[in-house]
Amino acid sequence: MKKTRVIIAAAMVTTMLVGAGYASWTDALKVTSTVTTGSLNVQYDKSKCEVMVFEGDSKYFKPTLAKIEDKNMEVTVENMYPGTAVGIRSRMNNIGSIPVVFDNAVVTFNNDLKTPDALRDALDVEFLVAAIYDKNDGLVKDLSWDHCKLTNLGATINTMLKDVRLEPGQYLTLGNSVGGEGLKHNFYVQLPLGTKGEYQDLQKKTMDFGIQINWKQHNVK
Repeated sequence: MKKTRVIIAAAMVTTMLVGAGYASWTDALKVTSTVTTGSLNVQYDKSKCEVMVFEGDSKYFKPTLAKIEDKNMEVTVENMYPGTAVGIRSRMNNIGSIPVVFDNAVVTFNNDLKTPDALRDALDVEFLVAAIYDKNDGLVKDLSWDHCKLTNLGATINTMLKDVRLEPGQYLTLGNSVGGEGLKHNFYVQLPLGTKGEYQDLQKKTMDFGIQINWKQHNVK
């Protein structure tokens, strides 16, 4: 009988040791991540874009803002005659969440195919100014103004806005400089008086031109 008790006791001790091994504690640490991407979005502010008669009689001379979309602005000029000018101003808002830099400007024309270049070569663009403002309308940078023929407007904007950067919430005005009145508050496109009979072949013409400003993210070369 004594031998039997010893064997039973030994078996119980073995069972307890095995049980203690299976009852050990464990722990684990987990990392959960959320990735949210930003947005690149620059748009024309429709309420701040306009065209107007700058010089001439509005009863006869008819410039209109033919189309204004988030990314494109088109102007139609009708019944222009020497000595008249159309004023244009626009505003582009960076409503995205990342900085953007100017990429390029594209100016398109749609006019009478019989005179594809004569009209736009004759038109002068004056007081082409630009400025950058913060979301509270505080001036960030006043860009120098330039002038050109309408046919060279795209190239001139590309030079003037090179390396321009807009932080989120900032906006760029084209044709609306800081301070002063009159000319500095819009750039204008003018058919100058010229010499007698100089623009005879430009009568009864209508021309549309569009201005598209392209932007890219700030860390792309």
